[in-house]
Amino acid sequence: MLIKLIADRDNHLSVINDMKNDWINNIITSLNLNTQEQMNVTDSEYLDYLTKSKIDIIEYPSISSIQVKFENQLIGEFAEPDYNLKRDDKNKYFYYIEIECWSIFDLDESS
Repeated sequence: MLIKLIADRDNHLSVINDMKNDWINNIITSLNLNTQEQMNVTDSEYLDYLTKSKIDIIEYPSISSIQVKFENQLIGEFAEPDYNLKRDDKNKYFYYIEIECWSIFDLDESS
């Protein structure tokens, strides 16, 4: 799946982080597990829950990429964003961002 975003230069990283969190939460929900918001627990407690549920979320910060594994099987990837700096009709710069991602649940929906 290709995600397309538009973001100001000042907040583009938070826009991408929000998108990543939503994407991860969708995978967790699709596995019939609770999200951290649903459980209302601390980060540490939620990491314990994910570990016990055999979920691994591997982040590669240098390229803003993520892999999600369930029972040591890769079930989703969120690739490095591609940035294009553009200018609107008021000469204000913004980023047009494309992110390639997939999960096994996306593949099920397309078949």
